Amino acid sequence: MLKYYFKLSLYNLKRAPVLYTLVIITLAIGVGAFVANLAMIKTMASDPIPSKSGQLFHVSMNTYPANQNQQPLDVTRYTDAKAIMDSGIPTKTAITYRTSAYTRVADSPSLTRYASEIRATTKDFFLMMNAPFLFGQGFSDDRAQEVVLSFKLNNTLFNGQNSVGKTIEVGGGLYKVAGVLEKWDLRPMFYHVANGLEFQGTESIFAPLETALDANWFAEVRSTSTDNWDSMGETRTANTYYLQTWVQLDTVDQAQKMQDFLDNFSQKLKDQGQHPNPIINHLDDVNQWLTTNQVVDKRVLAFAIATGLFLAVCIFNASSLLLARYSSANFETGLKRALGASKKQIMHQGLVEGLVAGALAGLLSLALSWLFLRISTQLLPDLATIAVLDGKILLCGFAIALFTTLLSALYPLFRAGQTSISAELKG
Repeated sequence: MLKYYFKLSLYNLKRAPVLYTLVIITLAIGVGAFVANLAMIKTMASDPIPSKSGQLFHVSMNTYPANQNQQPLDVTRYTDAKAIMDSGIPTKTAITYRTSAYTRVADSPSLTRYASEIRATTKDFFLMMNAPFLFGQGFSDDRAQEVVLSFKLNNTLFNGQNSVGKTIEVGGGLYKVAGVLEKWDLRPMFYHVANGLEFQGTESIFAPLETALDANWFAEVRSTSTDNWDSMGETRTANTYYLQTWVQLDTVDQAQKMQDFLDNFSQKLKDQGQHPNPIINHLDDVNQWLTTNQVVDKRVLAFAIATGLFLAVCIFNASSLLLARYSSANFETGLKRALGASKKQIMHQGLVEGLVAGALAGLLSLALSWLFLRISTQLLPDLATIAVLDGKILLCGFAIALFTTLLSALYPLFRAGQTSISAELKG
């Protein structure tokens, strides 16, 4: 019977091509717009490092030497970050800040320089963040004259070849390439979610923290300070807060020891008169940190709600079109009933017909969702890194199209099942 229902469904679609085309297009537009927004929300709300998200913790401390709000800063100063690293409690520690400089191949005859975003960090960073290497490895020491290149910058400077051991000029200084990363699409870029960086993609260059400070590469992120300073090297002893500090804590006991250390460290500074603030220090794992910083844009959520309502309107319109189709076929339905077809069989045939139309609407909706995302990125380039259609979203979109088509057909099929056999045949 299923094979018969399928053949009959194709026949019915051919009999009313205009009506079914309108139904399919109506639902495809609604589902496509909804899935496009769903894709962006999924990217924003996804766990960027699921294998370790419960082991990596962002450190927030309230050691600011002046009166402030009762919440700790999300940036730390150099002395606090180094104390955490030197405590011996974390399995690994990453202390980072963002900067930029112009880059070129040192021995290139061309003087063309490329603007490059730089992540100054400590050597544990790569293992902590599961950074994938194409060539080489991370730098050997936090004071090494070495850098790690992104896949994209390596393509720009060295045409994608293995550049390990080559020398590049960064901000006027010479540095050897220690490693080259594979394509690294970290969404969101959890290790720095402030300053709107969470969806801008990972940096072009990764450099040792101490080397960056010695080179006087200024922090291009939100910072706060109570001291005056002239060079980045001076921030090692100044009350200047600009560093993102992450620790890897593999066990609950380790996390508790880290929390105790932070509280005791802050209390010791307070007892010495170095800050007047209450002892409130936070350790937030990756997902907690993303939630705290409201990484999912409320505007995208609002637009998703709007497209959800639009989809509901599309379902209503499609249902109205199908109701007209079944109403015009009352005589045919009555004849089928007179020849022995039951209400259940009429319903089954209608549902199969809905599935066929839904499959067509699903395929069209996937193409439209891709088109809507491309249009969005053209109008708003900042959305480019989150406008991603992965396999799960495509499958979900197809399922939504099937479901909405069946939903549109339910009431018309119910009405068709109430058809009076004698009244239709007499008519």
